[in-house]
Amino acid sequence: MAFQVMQTNLHDLCARQDQLLLAVHFIITCLNHPPATPLDAAAVPRTVTPLACSGSTVSLPLPPRYDGDPRACKDFINQCTIHFRLFPSDEARVAFIICLLTDKALAWVNPILEGQSPEFSDLSLFLTDFLYSVRPG
Repeated sequence: MAFQVMQTNLHDLCARQDQLLLAVHFIITCLNHPPATPLDAAAVPRTVTPLACSGSTVSLPLPPRYDGDPRACKDFINQCTIHFRLFPSDEARVAFIICLLTDKALAWVNPILEGQSPEFSDLSLFLTDFLYSVRPG
């Protein structure tokens, strides 16, 4: 019985390690392609696949890039929320969202990045301002 518990715990730790390594990889990709310039579509993986440690075959697709269309905002944020468990901090979660922005949405976020605004380290504040910025009208 104790061996099975240890095996389950090891499997869980490996899965968490996979998630953290993937988050680090994604953040490095974002840092290599600052949001002020468009990301090369080939540089961003379209799916998130667990690494060898967990032995899992589950893959998690990245949300589609978001251009600022108010009709697609809720779906975009909901899809990002699925990925938030992979990121250890609000700043990493905000960076994840920013890396997926294009066009009007990216133009809105540039002053936040350039001015070291508090929205960058506070997900709730970022989302409040973001949703306000893409509202219709």
